[in-house]
Amino acid sequence: MTAPRMAEETGTLASEPVTLINAFTVPPDEAERFLRRWRDNARIMAGQPGFIRARMYRSLVDDAELCFINVAEWDSEKALEEASAKPAWRASVQRVLDDPDLHVTPRPAVYQIASLAEPLRWISPVTVKRVPPGMVWKRLRNSASKRR
Repeated sequence: MTAPRMAEETGTLASEPVTLINAFTVPPDEAERFLRRWRDNARIMAGQPGFIRARMYRSLVDDAELCFINVAEWDSEKALEEASAKPAWRASVQRVLDDPDLHVTPRPAVYQIASLAEPLRWISPVTVKRVPPGMVWKRLRNSASKRR
């Protein structure tokens, strides 16, 4: 795994959410074994503080070079760094890399959101506004409580 980037102004790890994206090259006949190993690792990862969620994507193209892509979301770089330093997680990752029946090439990197596109949310039939996720429910709850 690459080392998390330091926040420029403070010299500390950034506290905003980060995403670990790891693209894997796995021979087709080793795919199921790889997925079993990844699930073992994901169970350990999921128990760490700051973990939000992880998804493993599998290519729909049989001969894709990057046939699996893991996307793991974390509360912060610090949470990811602390979790990845724990012996249980390190041992789990090492089992994948040391398995003589797996010939996996991982390509991990840590990212922050650079740009975001979301669908438009309809507020009224004549006005279209972009509303942050959850805001529609908040507005509905507030208007319902005002009517009481």
